[in-house]
Amino acid sequence: MPEHDPVNLDLISTAKGLLKALERSGAGKSNQPIEQAAGLALALRALQLLCLHRLQPEREKFPATNRALMSVPEPAIEPERDALALPADFLGAIEIFDLLSAQGLDCVAPQLHRGWQDRRRSCAQARELAAGAFGFSITGKERQELLGALAICNRVFCIPPPVALEASAVVAAFGPVLMLIERIGGTLGGDGLNNLAQLING
Repeated sequence: MPEHDPVNLDLISTAKGLLKALERSGAGKSNQPIEQAAGLALALRALQLLCLHRLQPEREKFPATNRALMSVPEPAIEPERDALALPADFLGAIEIFDLLSAQGLDCVAPQLHRGWQDRRRSCAQARELAAGAFGFSITGKERQELLGALAICNRVFCIPPPVALEASAVVAAFGPVLMLIERIGGTLGGDGLNNLAQLING
């Protein structure tokens, strides 16, 4: 392929590339908290893209606010548009953790549920649809562990320091994220993602 030709990355190929980059980085075996957090961010981003891919066939069934966040842009990079784009414009990790939550758990992403529909009803409907799409929901304990991983990445990459970062806590945060990647991979059938997390664990 000529060097000047763009590489078209879709949701799946990008997720695979992120996990391979994580494997090559050795972040999970590093004793440097910043390197570990960088690896954790790669894993969370891969998880986000796998979930977004899985939801695409079901997107039209979701409430309008959810559907808008599940949209994906055109492949070509447009500096003025993309430099101004905000994570809140798309389905992020916090929204995904909310959608995957079991019924009855508190809503941790109220921005998912705006508009004419009652928030509680919208949340219940979205979680029911997500459970159907993925074939499972996560427990309160699982969600709390995932939120802990996201909190680490937010503190390192989105919020200014100082921050007290424990290497052992960052390493422990990998487990819940990689376990969920394996579960999501198992719902994607022919995409060959069942053992993606073993790229790192192995």
